[in-house]
Amino acid sequence: MKTTEVFVDQVLIGFMVIAVFLLPFRELCAKFLALDSAKYVGVTGIAYLIGILFDRFANTLLDGIERRHRLDYAWDPPTGAGAMPDPFPEERIIVGLGIDALSSDWIHYLRSRIRLSRATAAFLPALTLSAALYIQNSVDKSSAHRSEAMLAVVSLFYAVGYVASEFDWPVKLPKTWQRDEKHGRLGRHQWDPKTRKCWCQTWWCDPTLLVGFVPFGLVFVLAVWQSKANTAVSEELVVIDLCGLGLSVLAMHIWLKIRGTLMRFLNDNALARPPAKNADEAFITM
Repeated sequence: MKTTEVFVDQVLIGFMVIAVFLLPFRELCAKFLALDSAKYVGVTGIAYLIGILFDRFANTLLDGIERRHRLDYAWDPPTGAGAMPDPFPEERIIVGLGIDALSSDWIHYLRSRIRLSRATAAFLPALTLSAALYIQNSVDKSSAHRSEAMLAVVSLFYAVGYVASEFDWPVKLPKTWQRDEKHGRLGRHQWDPKTRKCWCQTWWCDPTLLVGFVPFGLVFVLAVWQSKANTAVSEELVVIDLCGLGLSVLAMHIWLKIRGTLMRFLNDNALARPPAKNADEAFITM
């Protein structure tokens, strides 16, 4: 059952990515929708392979936000400099929960929801642009080259965001056990006296979010450009832009909320387990 759930998740993510690159081109969309059921089986297989790749892509792209969210959950206000024990060893806790069938099923359920909501938060901005280009191309048959250019620009920004996240640029975020004065900007841990949080804990400060706002900016530019020729289409583009932005923010919020549920479950389960009798058992029960 878990394998089936993962397969369905990857297929849905794959079709979402296919829609991003297919939707702006009306003729290709018509041919795709006209496929018979036998060919859709092959398309589903292709979507599954694409989903595997872009699930990992979304995971890396939003890794900085996810790590900041984990730090916000794990870290207390500063009590002094120096390294500290890991307050939230998520990987080791999951290993310990692997012996508990009920806990394992619940974790797989949450991770499936995390996977889908994360992919939605990552790719819905690009899908919003594709929907806007679909509307634009319906009234201007000669704008296919414009669609290609905008998709190329968005793809470039996504690629830059992916590479930046992969190589921890512009700054390397600490692990949950690295709360000391050696990381952060200017070589020190920067705490906000008002929020009593480090900037590392503020997920909405992550530069990856700029990638998600690029498609919405392009749709707005497209709406302004179209306003001179067709006011109705321009207004429709603005509505699409605002709806896409709202849904993307909602998807991001839901993704982080589900992650918070998972972290609280792991932490509560680990605290509820009996203390370890030896080092080997301590590794399992954490």
